[in-house]
Amino acid sequence: MTLVHLWSASTARPFGLGLAERLGYPQLMIELLHGKFAEAAGRCVLAGLLISGLYAFSMLSRPQQDIIAGRAFVVDGDTIDVAGNRVRLQGIDAPERAQRCPARQVSRTWQAGKAARHLLIQLIDNKPVSCKSYGTDIHNRMLGICHAGDVELNAEMVRRGMAWAYRSYSGRYIADEDMARQHKAGVWRNSCQPPWEYRGRHRQYGRVKTGSTL
Repeated sequence: MTLVHLWSASTARPFGLGLAERLGYPQLMIELLHGKFAEAAGRCVLAGLLISGLYAFSMLSRPQQDIIAGRAFVVDGDTIDVAGNRVRLQGIDAPERAQRCPARQVSRTWQAGKAARHLLIQLIDNKPVSCKSYGTDIHNRMLGICHAGDVELNAEMVRRGMAWAYRSYSGRYIADEDMARQHKAGVWRNSCQPPWEYRGRHRQYGRVKTGSTL
């Protein structure tokens, strides 16, 4: 008994501190000394599960790289490269790079994909771009809401009629799309096929040419 008393008083407390006491750590040593291995093993398993659970929770709750910033290269109307990261603008879908739409003028087409990319270049205007991450897509691209100065690129592309609100993934830009449609801006001025339909149709014939497949 003297040995148990000395161990728990002088050794267990400095070593285990609060966590050891909450787990009954001094009692664990007593059980081992008295040959109660089953009880001691149970406490060891409990301690291991608790520590593993705390570690797993800390990893899950740890945010990924929340914000990236730097100079941007425009891939197409909804995809940019920022500081070496491929970023898909979250919640919007712009015309594909090679997509053309029937224009108002008879027998003419409008290069919607090129126009969307050109507008995004204009909005960025060589300014540094910052993007907040909202996860990644199936192509391992960062899904981001991005700003160039005070301009939110996602929202402005939709407001200018150069991108659709991607309702399958977000309702954030529906009001912006309604405004663009009301003013017949961009794609709403012409008979443009939504890009997800364009991709689906052209994939059937193996003819999709795009820098953005989402």
